[in-house]
Amino acid sequence: MTGTRVHGRYHILRRLGEGASCRVYEAIRTEDNQRVAVKILLRTTGTGMARFQRELTIHRRLKHPNIVSLLDAGYRDNRPFLVMEYLQGKSLEEILGDRGQLKARHVLSIAEGVAAGLGAMHGNGFVHRDLKPSNIFLGRAGDSNELTVKLIDFGLSKGIAERTHIGQDAITEENRCCGTPRYMAPEHILGSEAGPEADVYALGAVMWEMLTGAAPFPDPDPIKVMHAHVEEALPELDAALPASNPCPLPLRQVILRALSKTPETRYPDGNALLFALRDARRRIS
Repeated sequence: MTGTRVHGRYHILRRLGEGASCRVYEAIRTEDNQRVAVKILLRTTGTGMARFQRELTIHRRLKHPNIVSLLDAGYRDNRPFLVMEYLQGKSLEEILGDRGQLKARHVLSIAEGVAAGLGAMHGNGFVHRDLKPSNIFLGRAGDSNELTVKLIDFGLSKGIAERTHIGQDAITEENRCCGTPRYMAPEHILGSEAGPEADVYALGAVMWEMLTGAAPFPDPDPIKVMHAHVEEALPELDAALPASNPCPLPLRQVILRALSKTPETRYPDGNALLFALRDARRRIS
C-alpha cells in the first residue's frame, strides 16, 4: 500500500504496525504536508466494524494531552480508517524491551501521564479495559520537542454504563476474554464489572513492570496468570528489584494499593490515582 493515497488526502509512506484487525501507516496529509498516522480496519466482520465504530466514538468525545488525538475518519474501499496525530517515539513495551527496568522517577513521570489520560476517560464515562505497555506511547507529538505520554488503542474500551461479564459484550467474540491477562484485575477475570478500578489495577501492574522488568505474574500460561491475579498474593517487590534501583516507600504504597485484589480498596479512578502519584512525588522529593 506504500505510495498509494487514502481518501485523496493522505499519501501513505510506510507501515508502522499491525494488530489482529487493523494496520497502521505513516502518511502525509497532502494539503499541508503534515505527518499523520492512518489506522485501517483489515477485517470488516460485524465485530470488527462495531469495535472500530466504538473507538471512533470514544476518540470524538475525548480530547486530552495524554490521549492520542483523532484528526479525521472515513472509508477506503469500504474499509473504515482513522487518522491520528503522528507520534515520534516508542511504546513503553519497546522501551522496557531495550532497558529492562526504569528508575523510580521515570516510573512516576510515565504513570502520572497514564493516570491523567485514564482520568479523562473515566470522567467521560469510559474504561480502557486493555491498558498495557504496548498501549502506552512515549515520545513527541508533531514538531514539538516536549516529551509526552499518550494512551493509544481504544478498540476494547467501552462505556462504564455498558459493563458486562468477563469483558464479553455484543461486540466481543464468543468465548474470548477481553483484555491481556498479565494486567487484568481479579474482578474482570471473574466476570464482574470492569470499571475504572480495573484500569487502576492494570496501571499498578504496569508500574510494577516498569520497576522490575516483569509483570507481577509473568507466567507465559494465561490461565495460570489469571489464577494468580485472583488467588495468589503479590510477590515481594524488593525481591524483584536490584539494589541499585530501590522503590521509594511512597511509590511502593501507591503501587500496592493499586494492585489490591478488591476494587473497593483501590483508587476509585484515574484521577484519584493521579493525585496519589503527585503526592508520592512530593514526598520523595
